[in-house]
Amino acid sequence: MMSLRKLPKPAAVDPAVTAREAHLRYVDDTAPGFRRVRHGKGFRYLDLEKAVLGLIRRRIALPKAA
Repeated sequence: MMSLRKLPKPAAVDPAVTAREAHLRYVDDTAPGFRRVRHGKGFRYLDLEKAVLGLIRRRIALPKAA
C-alpha cells in the first residue's frame, strides 16, 4: 500500500503586497467603480451613476469579466 504524505499548506499571501511587488495596483470588487454590461455583440461601460462612458482610452485597462 502506498503511503500518502500530507503536503504543507501554502503560506497565506496578501494579494495587495504581491501586486505591489509586481509593480501592479491591487483593487477588489468591494469598492465602487466602473461596470461592464453586455450591449449587442459588445459591451458598454457604466460609471457609478450608471451613465455610459463614451470613450475608453486604450491606456486604461478594463479587464474582461470572468
